Amino acid sequence: MDIIKKISIKHLNFSYGEQLIFEDAHFNLSNGDIACLSGDNGSGKTTLLKLLSGLIYFKGHFETLIINNQVIANEELKKKLIFIPSKPKFYEKINYQDNIEIIRYLWSQDQNYCSKVKQMLKKLYFNLTNEKELESYSLGMRCKLALACFFSIDVPLILLDEPLGALDMKSRERMIHIMKTQAKAGRIFLFSSHSEDFKKQLANKIFQIKDQKLLISKN
Repeated sequence: MDIIKKISIKHLNFSYGEQLIFEDAHFNLSNGDIACLSGDNGSGKTTLLKLLSGLIYFKGHFETLIINNQVIANEELKKKLIFIPSKPKFYEKINYQDNIEIIRYLWSQDQNYCSKVKQMLKKLYFNLTNEKELESYSLGMRCKLALACFFSIDVPLILLDEPLGALDMKSRERMIHIMKTQAKAGRIFLFSSHSEDFKKQLANKIFQIKDQKLLISKN
Protein backbone atom coordinates (compact mmCIF):
# COMPACT_ATOMS: atom_id res chain seq x y z
CA MET A 1 0.00 0.00 0.00
CA ASP A 2 1.26 3.47 -0.90
CA ILE A 3 1.56 5.78 2.07
CA ILE A 4 0.17 9.28 1.59
CA LYS A 5 2.17 11.81 3.56
CA LYS A 6 -0.31 14.65 3.20
CA ILE A 7 -3.40 15.64 1.23
CA SER A 8 -3.97 19.35 0.92
CA ILE A 9 -7.29 20.49 -0.57
CA LYS A 10 -7.16 24.09 -1.72
CA HIS A 11 -9.65 26.59 -3.13
CA LEU A 12 -12.64 24.25 -3.13
CA ASN A 13 -15.68 25.92 -4.67
CA PHE A 14 -18.88 24.08 -5.41
CA SER A 15 -22.57 24.86 -5.95
CA TYR A 16 -25.73 22.93 -6.70
CA GLY A 17 -27.29 25.35 -9.17
CA GLU A 18 -27.74 28.59 -7.24
CA GLN A 19 -27.10 26.96 -3.85
CA LEU A 20 -23.52 27.60 -2.70
CA ILE A 21 -22.10 24.59 -0.79
CA PHE A 22 -18.37 25.41 -0.53
CA GLU A 23 -16.62 28.72 -1.09
CA ASP A 24 -12.81 28.75 -1.18
CA ALA A 25 -12.65 25.92 1.38
CA HIS A 26 -9.31 24.46 2.49
CA PHE A 27 -8.27 21.48 4.58
CA ASN A 28 -5.40 19.04 5.13
CA LEU A 29 -5.23 15.33 5.88
CA SER A 30 -2.03 13.65 7.07
CA ASN A 31 -0.68 10.13 7.35
CA GLY A 32 -2.62 8.20 10.04
CA ASP A 33 -5.45 10.73 10.43
CA ILE A 34 -8.94 9.59 11.35
CA ALA A 35 -10.85 12.75 10.51
CA CYS A 36 -14.56 13.42 10.96
CA LEU A 37 -16.80 15.69 8.89
CA SER A 38 -19.42 17.30 11.08
CA GLY A 39 -22.25 19.67 10.25
CA ASP A 40 -25.99 20.17 9.94
CA ASN A 41 -28.09 18.15 7.51
CA GLY A 42 -27.53 19.56 4.03
CA SER A 43 -24.28 21.28 4.99
CA GLY A 44 -22.27 19.29 2.45
CA LYS A 45 -20.71 16.31 4.28
CA THR A 46 -21.71 13.66 1.73
CA THR A 47 -21.13 16.10 -1.12
CA LEU A 48 -17.53 16.65 0.01
CA LEU A 49 -16.86 12.89 0.12
CA LYS A 50 -18.26 12.54 -3.40
CA LEU A 51 -16.18 15.47 -4.62
CA LEU A 52 -13.00 13.91 -3.29
CA SER A 53 -13.83 10.51 -4.77
CA GLY A 54 -14.59 11.97 -8.19
CA LEU A 55 -18.29 11.10 -8.17
CA ILE A 56 -19.03 14.84 -8.52
CA TYR A 57 -16.92 17.15 -10.68
CA PHE A 58 -15.67 20.44 -9.25
CA LYS A 59 -13.33 23.30 -10.17
CA GLY A 60 -10.84 22.92 -7.36
CA HIS A 61 -7.27 21.84 -6.83
CA PHE A 62 -5.83 18.84 -5.03
CA GLU A 63 -2.21 18.84 -3.99
CA THR A 64 -1.40 15.34 -2.78
CA LEU A 65 2.03 14.41 -1.42
CA ILE A 66 2.89 10.72 -1.17
CA ILE A 67 5.70 9.33 0.95
CA ASN A 68 8.58 10.58 -1.24
CA ASN A 69 7.08 14.10 -1.44
CA GLN A 70 6.01 13.63 -5.04
CA VAL A 71 2.98 15.73 -6.02
CA ILE A 72 0.27 13.70 -7.77
CA ALA A 73 -2.65 14.89 -9.87
CA ASN A 74 -6.34 14.75 -8.96
CA GLU A 75 -6.96 11.78 -11.26
CA GLU A 76 -4.10 9.89 -9.66
CA LEU A 77 -5.52 10.50 -6.17
CA LYS A 78 -8.80 8.82 -7.19
CA LYS A 79 -6.85 5.60 -7.79
CA LYS A 80 -5.61 5.69 -4.20
CA LEU A 81 -8.95 5.95 -2.41
CA ILE A 82 -12.22 4.14 -1.81
CA PHE A 83 -15.58 5.72 -0.97
CA ILE A 84 -18.04 3.65 1.07
CA PRO A 85 -21.56 5.18 1.02
CA SER A 86 -24.07 4.98 3.86
CA LYS A 87 -26.22 2.53 1.86
CA PRO A 88 -23.83 0.22 -0.03
CA LYS A 89 -25.00 -1.26 -3.34
CA PHE A 90 -24.41 -4.87 -4.38
CA TYR A 91 -25.69 -7.31 -6.97
CA GLU A 92 -29.03 -8.26 -5.40
CA LYS A 93 -29.75 -11.63 -6.99
CA ILE A 94 -26.57 -13.42 -5.90
CA ASN A 95 -25.04 -14.30 -2.52
CA TYR A 96 -22.27 -12.53 -0.64
CA GLN A 97 -19.51 -14.87 -1.88
CA ASP A 98 -20.33 -14.17 -5.51
CA ASN A 99 -20.38 -10.45 -4.75
CA ILE A 100 -16.92 -10.72 -3.19
CA GLU A 101 -15.66 -12.48 -6.34
CA ILE A 102 -17.06 -9.68 -8.54
CA ILE A 103 -15.36 -7.01 -6.42
CA ARG A 104 -12.12 -9.01 -6.56
CA TYR A 105 -12.32 -9.01 -10.35
CA LEU A 106 -13.31 -5.35 -10.72
CA TRP A 107 -10.50 -4.20 -8.39
CA SER A 108 -7.92 -6.62 -9.86
CA GLN A 109 -7.22 -8.29 -6.53
CA ASP A 110 -5.25 -11.53 -6.14
CA GLN A 111 -6.60 -14.89 -4.99
CA ASN A 112 -5.87 -14.10 -1.33
CA TYR A 113 -8.42 -11.29 -1.40
CA CYS A 114 -11.49 -13.46 -0.75
CA SER A 115 -9.95 -15.07 2.33
CA LYS A 116 -8.94 -11.62 3.66
CA VAL A 117 -12.54 -10.42 3.28
CA LYS A 118 -13.93 -13.48 5.05
CA GLN A 119 -11.45 -13.06 7.92
CA MET A 120 -12.69 -9.53 8.44
CA LEU A 121 -16.32 -10.62 8.15
CA LYS A 122 -15.68 -13.09 10.98
CA LYS A 123 -14.35 -10.24 13.10
CA LEU A 124 -17.63 -8.39 12.43
CA TYR A 125 -19.73 -11.39 13.56
CA PHE A 126 -21.02 -12.02 10.03
CA ASN A 127 -22.62 -15.42 9.40
CA LEU A 128 -20.38 -16.97 6.73
CA THR A 129 -22.84 -19.84 6.19
CA ASN A 130 -25.51 -17.45 4.92
CA GLU A 131 -26.13 -18.32 1.25
CA LYS A 132 -29.14 -16.03 0.77
CA GLU A 133 -29.27 -13.51 -2.03
CA LEU A 134 -28.27 -9.96 -1.10
CA GLU A 135 -31.79 -8.64 -1.61
CA SER A 136 -32.71 -10.24 1.74
CA TYR A 137 -29.91 -8.48 3.67
CA SER A 138 -30.51 -5.82 6.30
CA LEU A 139 -28.63 -2.52 6.07
CA GLY A 140 -26.34 -3.65 8.89
CA MET A 141 -25.37 -6.84 7.01
CA ARG A 142 -24.74 -4.84 3.83
CA CYS A 143 -22.52 -2.41 5.72
CA LYS A 144 -20.49 -5.26 7.24
CA LEU A 145 -19.96 -6.74 3.77
CA ALA A 146 -18.97 -3.38 2.27
CA LEU A 147 -16.54 -2.60 5.09
CA ALA A 148 -14.90 -6.03 4.86
CA CYS A 149 -14.66 -5.92 1.04
CA PHE A 150 -13.19 -2.45 0.77
CA PHE A 151 -11.00 -2.39 3.87
CA SER A 152 -9.31 -5.49 2.38
CA ILE A 153 -8.13 -3.52 -0.68
CA ASP A 154 -4.75 -1.82 -0.29
CA VAL A 155 -5.49 1.87 -0.77
CA PRO A 156 -4.09 4.57 1.54
CA LEU A 157 -7.29 6.66 1.85
CA ILE A 158 -10.81 5.52 2.76
CA LEU A 159 -13.82 7.85 2.70
CA LEU A 160 -16.90 6.76 4.64
CA ASP A 161 -20.39 8.26 4.82
CA GLU A 162 -21.97 7.51 8.24
CA PRO A 163 -20.01 4.26 8.35
CA LEU A 164 -20.97 2.61 11.63
CA GLY A 165 -24.52 3.72 12.36
CA ALA A 166 -26.17 0.55 11.02
CA LEU A 167 -23.86 -1.86 12.88
CA ASP A 168 -24.70 -3.67 16.10
CA MET A 169 -22.75 -2.62 19.18
CA LYS A 170 -20.21 -5.49 19.11
CA SER A 171 -19.42 -4.96 15.43
CA ARG A 172 -19.18 -1.20 15.93
CA GLU A 173 -16.60 -1.62 18.68
CA ARG A 174 -14.64 -4.04 16.51
CA MET A 175 -14.66 -1.60 13.56
CA ILE A 176 -13.39 1.22 15.77
CA HIS A 177 -10.48 -1.00 16.80
CA ILE A 178 -9.77 -1.96 13.16
CA MET A 179 -9.78 1.66 11.99
CA LYS A 180 -7.42 2.75 14.76
CA THR A 181 -5.06 -0.14 14.01
CA GLN A 182 -5.00 0.62 10.29
CA ALA A 183 -4.47 4.34 10.94
CA LYS A 184 -1.37 3.51 12.99
CA ALA A 185 -0.08 1.66 9.92
CA GLY A 186 -0.49 4.83 7.83
CA ARG A 187 -3.97 4.61 6.33
CA ILE A 188 -6.03 7.83 6.31
CA PHE A 189 -9.76 7.86 7.08
CA LEU A 190 -12.23 10.66 6.44
CA PHE A 191 -15.76 9.94 7.64
CA SER A 192 -19.01 11.84 8.13
CA SER A 193 -21.04 11.42 11.30
CA HIS A 194 -23.68 13.05 13.47
CA SER A 195 -22.71 10.87 16.43
CA GLU A 196 -20.79 12.60 19.20
CA ASP A 197 -19.71 9.17 20.50
CA PHE A 198 -18.07 8.25 17.18
CA LYS A 199 -16.27 11.57 17.08
CA LYS A 200 -14.91 11.10 20.60
CA GLN A 201 -13.96 7.44 20.09
CA LEU A 202 -12.48 7.68 16.60
CA ALA A 203 -11.49 11.11 15.36
CA ASN A 204 -8.19 12.84 16.01
CA LYS A 205 -9.35 15.70 13.81
CA ILE A 206 -12.84 17.18 13.28
CA PHE A 207 -13.84 19.38 10.34
CA GLN A 208 -16.95 21.42 11.09
CA ILE A 209 -18.72 22.52 7.90
CA LYS A 210 -20.16 25.97 8.50
CA ASP A 211 -20.89 28.92 6.20
CA GLN A 212 -19.41 27.08 3.19
CA LYS A 213 -16.05 26.64 5.02
CA LEU A 214 -14.35 23.80 6.91
CA LEU A 215 -13.30 24.72 10.43
CA ILE A 216 -10.84 22.33 12.05
CA SER A 217 -10.65 21.30 15.68
CA LYS A 218 -8.58 18.62 17.44
CA ASN A 219 -10.49 15.92 19.32
